[in-house]
Amino acid sequence: METNRFTYDVGILVNFTDDELELLRRCCVAHYDGTVSDSAKQGGFLYGWLNMRSFARSVRNSSTEDIACSFRQLDTCAKALEQPKGWREEDGGKSRQNLRAAIMEVLGSLAERTRLLSTTDIVPAENGR
Repeated sequence: METNRFTYDVGILVNFTDDELELLRRCCVAHYDGTVSDSAKQGGFLYGWLNMRSFARSVRNSSTEDIACSFRQLDTCAKALEQPKGWREEDGGKSRQNLRAAIMEVLGSLAERTRLLSTTDIVPAENGR
């Protein structure tokens, strides 16, 4: 076996508003893709995010909490927020577009950071140093 370099899964701390989390929940629950809809069910990451927010509110009297998000989780959120036919602005269409645009920007930053970290060649230290 030979190893050449490390790879990294980079995450980011995000502070979603309550309205953004509720919008994500509604979009995930109604989504056609099982992976997306499962994220809002018990055991899914969005379900966990909502529980963390609820816990922060009840224990710390805080309505905000940084949420550690992976690329995959944010990518799933972006998919949930895709504009389906028939969604009107009154149904949250504009909010969906804005939140999706913000998530896509974060995904770009995560991809770039991951690329930078994962393409750095690791040279073993001589004599174990």
